Amino acid sequence: MIIGLLGASGFVGRHVRAEAERRGHTVLTAQAPRLDVPAPSGVGRAWKRASLAAWAGACAQELESLAGSEEAERLRLLGTESDVIVNAAGLASPEGHELSSLMGANALLPAMLAVQSGAPLLHLSSAAVLGAGTLHARPETAPFSDYSASKALGERLVREHGRMPACVLRATSVQGPERPTTQRFAAFARSRWAGCAEDAPTPLTSAASLARLVTGIAEDLAESRSVPETVLQPWEGATTLSAIRAARGHGSAVPMHIPRTLARLAVRAGHALGTALGSGAARGDGSGRAAHAAGRVGQRAAAVTRRAELLWFGQAQEDAWPRAAELAGAREVLDVLAQAGQAVSGGGTRGEQP
Repeated sequence: MIIGLLGASGFVGRHVRAEAERRGHTVLTAQAPRLDVPAPSGVGRAWKRASLAAWAGACAQELESLAGSEEAERLRLLGTESDVIVNAAGLASPEGHELSSLMGANALLPAMLAVQSGAPLLHLSSAAVLGAGTLHARPETAPFSDYSASKALGERLVREHGRMPACVLRATSVQGPERPTTQRFAAFARSRWAGCAEDAPTPLTSAASLARLVTGIAEDLAESRSVPETVLQPWEGATTLSAIRAARGHGSAVPMHIPRTLARLAVRAGHALGTALGSGAARGDGSGRAAHAAGRVGQRAAAVTRRAELLWFGQAQEDAWPRAAELAGAREVLDVLAQAGQAVSGGGTRGEQP
């Protein structure tokens, strides 16, 4: 089987390529084009249905303008040479990118693939599109930030513009011993400040498990087997407490218990701050520069609050497509966190790699 892979140099893409080649598949890699979507007028960072619809319209206009372009032709050729396309490209950082770039990489690019590709498409999305609610594989989304909105719009556009069979895979929080985000979690878990408000399921997954799932779904698509339109990454058995304990190592002190009421108040305050700043930016309160700055601060507040909420309370998820657990294979994420904890015990974390 020939897999056309975008994002092969990224963290997830490298694992997907290694797993596909381990199974004997040929992997054709392509560099994802750099795309931007001009912001529609009068739309800010209050992520409601109307604002997503406005951005969907802006992406549709860009799709029309890019028809016949060099970027579109490269994607079309990749589809003609492949049995299935896997899109692992995109901007993975929830912070630090302009909104137009996030929309270009996470929404417009998958839409272009859906339009141009003559092969089935597997698009890697994120469970972040569902916000703080129970994770599921239904089409509905509840974005709370620029990043989650861009990923939610990418899912929508793949469904609306796809010409070939397509599957959206909602990956949860992907971990690897070499990933800086995993190392930072492990370093925090080993500190005296680590703790949780309750021992609840948390949506952490290993990169190896995700790579097996991606490759298995790609095989199913290429063989015209039945695959749901949306698949949720299966739960790997981690809880808020077991994740911290795995990173701390055997025999370590019990993590701190954070009073549930205090933790809930902190989360509500953080969400309120992010919403207030985002709403002000959406209305255009103050000067254009001040509104933009307020919006960026609101996004950071939303991201930090969401990370704290996951750390303290975890997040429930519905049972995944039964075959997904079969394809994902062994549950390894707690072992990954243990490895990361051992790696950071003697030094600092490394910088982010492309």
